[in-house]
Amino acid sequence: MRYKRNEGNFLISQLGQELVLMDTKTGDYLGVNAVGTHIWNLLAESKSISELVIDLISRFEVTEAQCQSEVQSFLTDLEKRKMVSLA
Repeated sequence: MRYKRNEGNFLISQLGQELVLMDTKTGDYLGVNAVGTHIWNLLAESKSISELVIDLISRFEVTEAQCQSEVQSFLTDLEKRKMVSLA
């Protein structure tokens, strides 16, 4: 599966190394830390979970298993909020 960010209905503000994403239809928002911001930026292009994990473990001190789990969880949350879609 490949994911890509869906910017259509969202306002995005960068605060330092973090992002705040707000759904303009519901008013729901999500604060994203520096790692999540990096993932969001990578998702400007279609990416698989494996591609994201490879990039992240080269940049951050995290095991592959932990990274895989956390990326999957983050993408599931973004997908539920319609902030990403399958590409």
